[in-house]
Amino acid sequence: MSGQKNNSQNKIRPVDVHEAKAVNRNFTELSESFLQSPPSFVLRGPIYLVLIILVAAVVYASITQVSIKITGYLTVKGEDYVVQSPVNGTVNLIYQSANNSVKINENLLAIYSQTAFSKEANLSQISQKETELKSRYRAHLLFQAQLDSLSAEFARRNPAFDPQLPKNKPEFMISSGSITFSAADSFMLYGGGEMGLKYSNLRQNILLLAQGYDRTKKAAAQFAVTRRENEQLLQKSFISRQEYLNSEQAHSNAKSELETIARNLRASLLSAYQENYQIIESLNENLSQLERETRTFKQMLAGIEISGNSLILKNRYPGVVTDVYVKTSQMISEGMPLLRIIRDDFPLVGVFYLPVSQIGQVKVGQKVAIRYDAFPFQVFGVQEGEIVSISDDVRAVEGFGYSYEVTIALKTNPEIKLKPGMGGLAEIISGKKRIIEIALAPMAKIFAYLTGDN
Repeated sequence: MSGQKNNSQNKIRPVDVHEAKAVNRNFTELSESFLQSPPSFVLRGPIYLVLIILVAAVVYASITQVSIKITGYLTVKGEDYVVQSPVNGTVNLIYQSANNSVKINENLLAIYSQTAFSKEANLSQISQKETELKSRYRAHLLFQAQLDSLSAEFARRNPAFDPQLPKNKPEFMISSGSITFSAADSFMLYGGGEMGLKYSNLRQNILLLAQGYDRTKKAAAQFAVTRRENEQLLQKSFISRQEYLNSEQAHSNAKSELETIARNLRASLLSAYQENYQIIESLNENLSQLERETRTFKQMLAGIEISGNSLILKNRYPGVVTDVYVKTSQMISEGMPLLRIIRDDFPLVGVFYLPVSQIGQVKVGQKVAIRYDAFPFQVFGVQEGEIVSISDDVRAVEGFGYSYEVTIALKTNPEIKLKPGMGGLAEIISGKKRIIEIALAPMAKIFAYLTGDN
């Protein structure tokens, strides 16, 4: 009995069609109501999602930096100097080879000289050359003073006429106030020589100008006084029309003569000034060069050991030998280059090459992270630096193309011993990425792939 009862309860009740339609109708109404006025949490969800994406993009942009990577090497931005032979002779012994580090007073070469070498004699020759240059300099300074005097006299004789002389005078290495002009200087100017002849010609032109000016003034004054009388005489036929015109022509001729003399004088003065300026500038350079050579030669003499006809050249500065130009037993002449040395008592700097297309993103003062080839950054990390200069001109660099040279000051690190010639990669932080750049980056990569622009 109980089993039958349970079976009857487990039987599925037939579905009422009207009841099913009612349920379906209620579900449809609820769906339409949900779509027409959804709950607030459903509307806020997409907004929250968009806000989260924007915040993530801003944070990513703030920590994502735009960097430029350039390669280069380390070098010493110091002076290099060439050791020259002080005598004619033969190379006996070469103590150094290329890439050798040399200290002060370390032996460089031994030379055998055919003639005895005297420091005093060489210094005497330099002193004599300096005396000759200064003597020429004094003469041209005196000539310059005479030109100024002639210009002043010219302006005094003809105040209305501008000589239009050069405005930019060269800087005088020797003060004229400190010079005592000798009789030889005066003879050079007045007694003979090219400058004396020029001065005489200019002086003669001044005298001609003065004479012409005086004649013009006299003729003008006379014409002014007699002009009205001549007009009256002409009206009364006491003088002919031709006589009247002749007097006026005389005045006109005098004025024309004055203008011609003044024009020629201006050209002569201008030419003399310009030529003398050029000579003085050349003497300036010669004196500067002589001073440098004298200083270098005295330093070289201090580093020479002399024993009869044998000389040993010693190093003057700590550095690295980059080139050896001679061989043992080679014949050499005075002034011939023997060795080239780069001084290493200057700090190391990085020289890196920046592509032309990226010059707008780099400026002096930017910080740089450097990875040296000889010191893996995984072990030694990156080293700091700062851009101190950027070349003004683009240059073609082998292996880099057309580039700007960027000089980077290096921060010292006692754990790393840097040497000239080491290569590396410098990373310059040029700014932060913008959100639009991050958003469009995938599209840019796809476009570059499709167009083949790598």
